[in-house]
Amino acid sequence: MKVLQKKIDWQVVISSVVFGIILTAGFAKLSFISRVTMMWLDLIVINGGYCLWIGHHYVQHSRPWGLLCFPIMYLIGSYFFAPHYMWYFVIIYLGVSYLAWSMGRSDNK
Repeated sequence: MKVLQKKIDWQVVISSVVFGIILTAGFAKLSFISRVTMMWLDLIVINGGYCLWIGHHYVQHSRPWGLLCFPIMYLIGSYFFAPHYMWYFVIIYLGVSYLAWSMGRSDNK
């Protein structure tokens, strides 16, 4: 169990749950937030910035498995709480975090 705790980046897992499930559910279920506001504020600004942070966070790590953590959590959150057309953002978030990770890796070499 101690080995598992050392390998898992709990900061990324917990923040992915917060940004992927809780924030998506909050934006989708609050009646005073329109779909347009949800699109630009939550999906583009907040989650896009979080994907960039994850990519830069994993530049120094040899195992970038955490790049998959947020898109999976977002897929769970959007499946249960958001409209179905928002599922495609999983691919976009994975691409953005991978690009941030790979661009950071090329700077370090």
